[in-house]
Amino acid sequence: MLNTKILCAPQVYHNGDTYRLSIHRLLSKNFARNLKRTMSHWLEVKPGAIVAIVAIALIALVVTRVVRGRAKQEPNNTEDSTGKNLDTLREEARKKLGIDSVNQYHFAFVGSPGTGKSSLINALTKAKPGDEHYAGVGEIGTTQTIRKYNLQEVCPQAVLWDLPSVGTAGHPLGTYVNEKGLYAFDIIILCTAQRFTNDELLLAAKLAELKTPITLVRTKSDVALESKLARMAGSKGKSKMSDAMQSLRDETEAIIQPQLRQHGCEDTTIYFVSSWVLNAMNDPRGTGRPSKYGQDNDETVEESIRVERLRRMQMDENSFREFILRWARGAFADSKGNDTE
Repeated sequence: MLNTKILCAPQVYHNGDTYRLSIHRLLSKNFARNLKRTMSHWLEVKPGAIVAIVAIALIALVVTRVVRGRAKQEPNNTEDSTGKNLDTLREEARKKLGIDSVNQYHFAFVGSPGTGKSSLINALTKAKPGDEHYAGVGEIGTTQTIRKYNLQEVCPQAVLWDLPSVGTAGHPLGTYVNEKGLYAFDIIILCTAQRFTNDELLLAAKLAELKTPITLVRTKSDVALESKLARMAGSKGKSKMSDAMQSLRDETEAIIQPQLRQHGCEDTTIYFVSSWVLNAMNDPRGTGRPSKYGQDNDETVEESIRVERLRRMQMDENSFREFILRWARGAFADSKGNDTE
């Protein structure tokens, strides 16, 4: 007679012989193949034993699905080398940086050296050299410490953080995420000047793994447009700014999106932005607004032409600025219990 232990033990008793069923094998990814292989060795077992074996297999399958289901439902279970989960790491990092996550929305600008992160922040805050809230700029790797800037009267709840460039000797990729506490911020603005470097791609993959929101900005778009217009001028036909913009957008998307997918990141919006274009948009000259630069006759023709040409190179500058304002104001409204669009 079939032993009743078969329903709770990984073995079958039949005519004094023991037939062992490996629950571990049945729990593996190759469940069906392992079950078939196991059953092939037991073809001589009576029907009652086979029914019990199938019962064990079904129990194993149910257990597997339950375990995997629970694993998917457990949020923020990522741990670092100290064994702390993501929620704990985030709270510790926010406390260390002095982040107000209730009344403010925090954007961290990161990228490789020379991508123009600080210049972009200055253009957004409208800061000028000498201003207290002016972010230091330079050709390569000027930012060495984490600094924050507000959008002043425009949107005081939006805080822009200028982080040191990733991949430098003082800020290597391997320790960058934890040392800078990137999981403390609401959104990471990943800046790239031309195409993603390997460090930027690996950083994007790590942020995706940590489920940290990320937005891409292709900086220095004016430089890229000038170069593209120069190449187009050498070809037949009249070169147009709109054609150069579309070509730049298409080429960048075709390069960056596949790279992101290869590193486990989903397709995302890429903003094409130039800090110089933003400055030209902020410049009151030629717009009918009061100007601190004096009357038109005090300006050189070269300066006026340059400002106007930069304005014609506008791509996603307004959209990017609105993106920041919309998220910051929306988060602030949510914290007050109001509905947002």
